[in-house]
Amino acid sequence: MAFSHARGIQINGASFIDVGRDMHMHMYGGHMGLNASHHGSTPFNQPVVLKPVLPSRPRLVIGRAGEIETLVDALLTVAAPRLAILGPGGMGKTTLALTVLHDGRLSPRWPRSQRYFIDCEGVSSVELFVKELADVLRIPPNDREFDVFDDVLRTLAHQPAILCLDNFETPWEDLSIRPSIEEALQRLDELHDLALLITMRGIQRPAALSINWLTTLEPLTPLTLEDAKSLFKQISHEMDSWSEELVRAVDGIPLAVKLLAQLILEGTETTKSLWDRWSKEWTTVVENGGNDRLSKLDTSIQLSVSRVDAPAQQLLGILALLPDGLISSQEHINDLQTRIPMEINVKAALTILERKSLVFRSSNRYQMLSPIRHFTLKHSAASIGVQRGLIETYLTILLNHRDYTDATSYSIVHPEISNFRNILSLAFEMRDIPDLSSAAIAYTYTLRYHGLATADIIRRALCTPGLTPRAEADCLHCLGVLHMCRDELDDAEQPLKQALELHEQVQDIHGQANDHLQLGKLHMCRYKLDDAEQSLKRALELHEESLKHALELHEEVQDIHGQAYDHQELGALHRDQDEFDNAMQSLKRALELHEEVQDIHGQASDHQYLGMLHMRRDELDDAEQSLKRALELYEHLESILGQADDHQELGRALELYEQVESILGQANNHQQLGMLHMRRDELDDAEQSLKRALELYEHLGSILGQADDHQELGVLYMKRDELDNAEQSLKRALELHEQLHDIRARYPWDQANDHHELGRLHMRQNEFDDAERSLIRALELHEQAQAILGQAYDQQELGVLHMQRDELDAAEQSLNRALCLYEQIPFASGEASIQSLLITLSARRSQNSESSIN
Repeated sequence: MAFSHARGIQINGASFIDVGRDMHMHMYGGHMGLNASHHGSTPFNQPVVLKPVLPSRPRLVIGRAGEIETLVDALLTVAAPRLAILGPGGMGKTTLALTVLHDGRLSPRWPRSQRYFIDCEGVSSVELFVKELADVLRIPPNDREFDVFDDVLRTLAHQPAILCLDNFETPWEDLSIRPSIEEALQRLDELHDLALLITMRGIQRPAALSINWLTTLEPLTPLTLEDAKSLFKQISHEMDSWSEELVRAVDGIPLAVKLLAQLILEGTETTKSLWDRWSKEWTTVVENGGNDRLSKLDTSIQLSVSRVDAPAQQLLGILALLPDGLISSQEHINDLQTRIPMEINVKAALTILERKSLVFRSSNRYQMLSPIRHFTLKHSAASIGVQRGLIETYLTILLNHRDYTDATSYSIVHPEISNFRNILSLAFEMRDIPDLSSAAIAYTYTLRYHGLATADIIRRALCTPGLTPRAEADCLHCLGVLHMCRDELDDAEQPLKQALELHEQVQDIHGQANDHLQLGKLHMCRYKLDDAEQSLKRALELHEESLKHALELHEEVQDIHGQAYDHQELGALHRDQDEFDNAMQSLKRALELHEEVQDIHGQASDHQYLGMLHMRRDELDDAEQSLKRALELYEHLESILGQADDHQELGRALELYEQVESILGQANNHQQLGMLHMRRDELDDAEQSLKRALELYEHLGSILGQADDHQELGVLYMKRDELDNAEQSLKRALELHEQLHDIRARYPWDQANDHHELGRLHMRQNEFDDAERSLIRALELHEQAQAILGQAYDQQELGVLHMQRDELDAAEQSLNRALCLYEQIPFASGEASIQSLLITLSARRSQNSESSIN
């Protein structure tokens, strides 16, 4: 390329040419360029601004010692290092860069006069970039008439130098000039004695395929709480509880902490008043009177948000509604994608947001810093269509995993608690959201399971327009249960009675059964035992009627799977009512049907239930056979799923669900085998099985499984006379069972059994008053559950306790009650043990009579 009477430089095919006093830029390779007319103004005919080679050293730098050492070490040990300080806006990238540039350890390798700093925030073209370089290098104006960029390169090559390009994202993110900017950067990279240090928002490095950037420095993250508090105190000279709340609220973002501290330093705000303002105004509070990115947090965030496209901003609006973050699994992303408008590519938008450091990945989630989230909620809300898709996605998850006692459901729902609350609150503001009341009920029960019972969501559900009678009844029942959980008995009674009326009106047998069950528990709490008995008996009748009705319907449509699980549930119900023959019949029929449809999981569950039933009947060999068969099936199921994982991705979520279910099945079987070994006095084998079960339950987060396992271990330790270990295990079992207080749809015999075993332990420790209290409490709970066998055991132990105290009349009364209960089941071995105790009691009476005569 030739020009008469002209000389110039080229960057990526762009020629800067001086023709007289006119500057033209010609672009080759299809790139757009700037043409400055004779009358125009260009960077090179503007006055030279003599900027300082290096701005002043930052006054206060806290919490970045590790990053400083990494950068200084690279500058001292690596030849001409290429360093990038990355991260979100407001993280202190510029502060870190200047701190390093002022570090005295860099001399003599990098003379102070050869450390250059350029702020690229205002650089909107390659010409401005070259002019900034020439200005900071103090190249005389007369020398800029020709080959300006070559002059820049020659000046930098003269001796070792560090060139810091601050806010380099401004020119680099302008796609129209990116090729030229990257070409200029690559020309600088060719200088062997030049260290390059850039700061950029986001996580991307420019010209990454051409320049060998060091990656030892991770993108900057917020300050730790302690460092953020220290920074706040150094500036404001204050630190109290409100200060800490402010620092937490802005997630330790250095810029936000500094601006808040400056407001306190000014004396116009107290920490409490500033916190009150934050709670109402959020990020708009964080400013010091200016309007640039370093003076106003909103401006800093807006600068990043404005650089992403509309679909990415819509997705940012979605993430702002999810305080727990968005699960990053491919299944979840795909599910969300199918429910929101097609023009938003979720994965592509997430990639853009992550590159701009507007979101970040933590573990298996995409998350936002709190200030960015609050800014987005205020300024970049997602569209209605996007919001409805998000609601549908999360309500589906909630409804599909409403069994909050199930380990898999717990592991899925528990991390989403805050997300569900936000989604439900959003849904209540809209119309025609399907299954909203059911989701509200599921959420409320889940909260109760976690010990976070609150009525606000279920009350809002009751106010939903167009609520059907059945849905209203279910919501009222949920509200009543919630009041019961809080011991607000008067508040509980009315919604439960209203729920019963509505369930009767719509002929919902299962709903009526649950209402009667809760009313029975309520009467028990008020010691209205006759009313309680009436309600609980009616609940049992209705539950059985409901299951039988379900069985009839499944038979009518020839649903073998449905029939199998109905028989399984009936078997469990009969077992809990001590109707062992009926239980055996139902469970064997369930097993036949599950085998017919080759349902491995169903067969495993049936064998497990049968094993438990055989144990209740003292048929230990049969129990062992059933439990071992169940364990084999669960392990086989896990093996099949493991192989499937190697061959396919479709259905991965379902496979994982079933795989966890198989692990839970193994845990249950190890527990039952442990109990079986206990019955045979094979204590070492029992301990091994129970501890293995406990490991699996802890891995799955199953509170109920852990509680039951600790109970069995407590009994085992008592058999070994390890009373301290026994007490520790039994108290832990009771603590965990009480944590589940009245939140499962089953009777409270778990706590009853804990109290029973603690009563036996206290007797072994000769703590008779504590023993009596525990046994009486166990009896109350077993009566509430209508557990006849449990009542018999309690009465038997009370009889033994009274005999040890020589209270023979009370002992005889308790033993006779126990005998009646055993006969009611019937339970031959129990009857025999009572007969033996009564003989011993009679002998004691005779002995006492003889002693009194003598």
